[in-house]
Amino acid sequence: MASNGLQDYADFSLPIPPNRYIDDPEYFCRFHPRVHKETQASDDATVQCQIDVFGRANVGFVKGCLSLRSGGWTSLTYPYCLPERLALVSYINEVAFFQNDVDFWLPFDPDTKCCDSSVSVGGKKKAVDPGWQNRHTQVFAKIAIQLVDTDSQLGNLVIQGLQTWKRGEAMMEEEIRYQNLTQYLSDRLVDNAFEFLFAVARFGSNFSLTKEEEKLIEPVLKPYYEIMILTNDYFSWETEYTTFLRSNEKVVVRNAVPLFMEWYSMSCQEAKVALKEKIKSLEDDYCSLKAEFFSQYQIPGSSPAIMRWFEILEGVLAGNIFWSKTCPRYNTAFGSEYKQYLAQRINEGAYFFNSSTESSAIISNDILKISKLNLSGQGVTDSECGMGSMGRIKPSLFTCERLPPLDQSVIEYPSRYIASLPSKEIWHTFIDALNTWYQVPQHHLTIIRTVITQLHSSSLMLDDIQDHSPLRRGHPAAHRVYGMGQTVNSAYFQCADALRQIQKISSDSVLVFTEELMALQIGQGADMYWTYHSITPTEEEYLQTVDSKTTALFRMASRLLQGQATMNRCMDMEEFLTLFGRYIQIRNDYQNLESSENTKNQGFCSDFDGGKYSLPLIHASKLGSPEINAILQQRKRTESLTTDLKVVLLSELKAKGSLAYTLQVLQNLERAIKEELQSLESEAEIKNWLLWRILQQMSLDNHHG
Repeated sequence: MASNGLQDYADFSLPIPPNRYIDDPEYFCRFHPRVHKETQASDDATVQCQIDVFGRANVGFVKGCLSLRSGGWTSLTYPYCLPERLALVSYINEVAFFQNDVDFWLPFDPDTKCCDSSVSVGGKKKAVDPGWQNRHTQVFAKIAIQLVDTDSQLGNLVIQGLQTWKRGEAMMEEEIRYQNLTQYLSDRLVDNAFEFLFAVARFGSNFSLTKEEEKLIEPVLKPYYEIMILTNDYFSWETEYTTFLRSNEKVVVRNAVPLFMEWYSMSCQEAKVALKEKIKSLEDDYCSLKAEFFSQYQIPGSSPAIMRWFEILEGVLAGNIFWSKTCPRYNTAFGSEYKQYLAQRINEGAYFFNSSTESSAIISNDILKISKLNLSGQGVTDSECGMGSMGRIKPSLFTCERLPPLDQSVIEYPSRYIASLPSKEIWHTFIDALNTWYQVPQHHLTIIRTVITQLHSSSLMLDDIQDHSPLRRGHPAAHRVYGMGQTVNSAYFQCADALRQIQKISSDSVLVFTEELMALQIGQGADMYWTYHSITPTEEEYLQTVDSKTTALFRMASRLLQGQATMNRCMDMEEFLTLFGRYIQIRNDYQNLESSENTKNQGFCSDFDGGKYSLPLIHASKLGSPEINAILQQRKRTESLTTDLKVVLLSELKAKGSLAYTLQVLQNLERAIKEELQSLESEAEIKNWLLWRILQQMSLDNHHG
């Protein structure tokens, strides 16, 4: 949970000696830079990130945060970061620098694989070794998990900020002829990283303002944004121009220096001087607006927090300029320092992981023992071991009877990723609703909740693979992040672990578990059979499948709870659960075609891509349509459909009244479910508000597109 910002963050950092910047013409900032006390941990995380993405041999492929002359970017720009969050923040910032330089999905060209080039032969960002694509997605998923596990509120804002930045960059591909600085700065706000930058600052310092406070200070921050944009332009111009030339002048350069040269007929040096003066003028504006703000607004209990936020942002400003004036990233005369730093730290005894999947930690706290004994008891060198600095093997390793078990965190990465995605948590609510009647002891209730959640996550991962779904809840599906093999493995592990958990309850519970899990697989198997062979099931066959695969988890939850119930153990839930499962599945079928929210989260009519025989499609096929049959055959060949074919297919369903028919079925089901719920309430003599709330939330009367 974020703090109110009143912690004494100054204890985490030291002021930079004034003689290092006070008379330097390249340090044109009135604020004084500080550096974090844990700068070595920050630099270690920076280098570890490059190892995790590019491999040990390619450390320094991108010139990122590291600077041995001034200190790392994160240590300087986030001096108020909590020490325990600094390594993660440094790691995240290094990933952000990759975003500027590397496109992990460009076709690989070996000629572009060099440390100093930031463009491919075609003039875009660097293409990379295909093996790095998976390493990068692993890294991105790892930091997402670490962020959410550390602080779900502020961590999710960092993830959102990075994604917003990526979308903004994608919008700015084309060259634009700017007429003035106002137009340029307004445009640059779209592709700049402020949402990400501020989110990292909040996360690192465990700090946030209220929405009202954020709105109050927004006018003050306008010149701050412009300072950050123009400062980046000032220091990065030479590197960007070099990139432009290497691309045969194909790269779009978006920088204020050439604009000043064009607008005011200046030389490059004159333009930079003018740009520096503009930045200093904007800093005056910012300070004036801030002073005016504090003279006008005296907010009881809030002003100290706002003052601290300005202090944090000014630390970012000062640290960024101090770093930029000597860092290898913006000073082409300086080579990459990553390999030098890595060798130095290994020589000091530091250990670096070989990939992000080696440990759940960001950096290792272990210090390797440099001294080793050979079998004669004499010290040996790395070269004598034949292992170099990375392979120190103890003689007893292969004779050890039992080694510690492997850490299971790796196999859990895909399932933890799924769990981190936005969710309506219907399963927890559903179980709590049933427990209103059953009153299961807490320790058994906790196990049942865990088991159902595990099986649901497993089902989602496997469904996305089987349906070729690229998205899950608006985010990349787990198999796109971790690969199909690891995701399948993780899904089966969840099932196995769920079985282990359910054994703690009773043998009868194990029987319920296996019966319903088998029913789920039988239903899923029938569904995939129809898709693969392009067989349109009857409505009765469709409902039989729904009763198997969709209702199975609801039945399992109810039967497990009922087996441990202290009340209403004889209540017959079968009809309610069958109706409810059908409603859930048919509603999903309908929403996949009609809901704008579903389009955002899953893609436009994604069921068409998977070849799924939904109720609207079955209804329309029954009426006969050569267009539908032809398009379904096309999907079988390509395993997906283009948007225009989806539009045709959707139009056919509407024309045949299939969507209207499906909506009518849902309305009838909703009435039947409510009648059955009232009957159950009468039997139990307990009103179940939670189930009514679920029905209210699921009702299409409350959803408009």
